[in-house]
Amino acid sequence: MRKILPILYPADVMTPKASAVALALALSMLLPVSAVRATEQTCPYYAPQDWMPRESAEAKARELGYEKFFVQPDGGCWTIYTTKDGSRWRIMIDPKTGAIVRQGQT
Repeated sequence: MRKILPILYPADVMTPKASAVALALALSMLLPVSAVRATEQTCPYYAPQDWMPRESAEAKARELGYEKFFVQPDGGCWTIYTTKDGSRWRIMIDPKTGAIVRQGQT
């Protein structure tokens, strides 16, 4: 004959202090994962007042031959999102010098 074990819930076997410790441990395990998923710093850090204006980044996109694009800060760079030959592209430019740091299909 099989013996049926009762179902135990955490509240039945853990004291409030042990529950708080278990919760803190579980939350601390999640923090490193969220930090890894953050946008990586691609460009060197520059103070906001040292960045070229958005209009200059847009002019750089036009200079590269793009007509339809979207510019936003990302990873410490000005990032240009655009399409070329039916593919989506992302071009990251240094916010101070305007040099292309990274470009490729997304």
